Amino acid sequence: MTDETQPLTQALIGALARVHGSLTEIGTVWRRIAPDRPGLPLDRPLRLADAVHDLMATVDTDPAGLPARLAGLERDLVAAAALTSAPGAPAAGDAGLWAFARAALGQAQDLAARPARRLPLAS
Repeated sequence: MTDETQPLTQALIGALARVHGSLTEIGTVWRRIAPDRPGLPLDRPLRLADAVHDLMATVDTDPAGLPARLAGLERDLVAAAALTSAPGAPAAGDAGLWAFARAALGQAQDLAARPARRLPLAS
């Protein structure tokens, strides 16, 4: 990480940390509603949180691959959120957490799409 990319990287990691925290909370919500939702894959939010954690650890090693990894994570979040938003199913109480996670992921995607600022070369 260079001095000019450090603030961008820190902001990106902060956004991903918010996604991670949301997923951890969603895991708690899912465990609480498990008796009313048999078959709900209780490990899914935690596996997603682990994937976000792994991504945070490697955010500055593969900046070119970051947008694709974030897009994949977005697809996984949407699919997991759909498990508790089925019409006619009892409310899980996780809708706000999913919205927060998606917003934070959107911030991360915006940050990852920004080109790193380069300082002009001295002549």
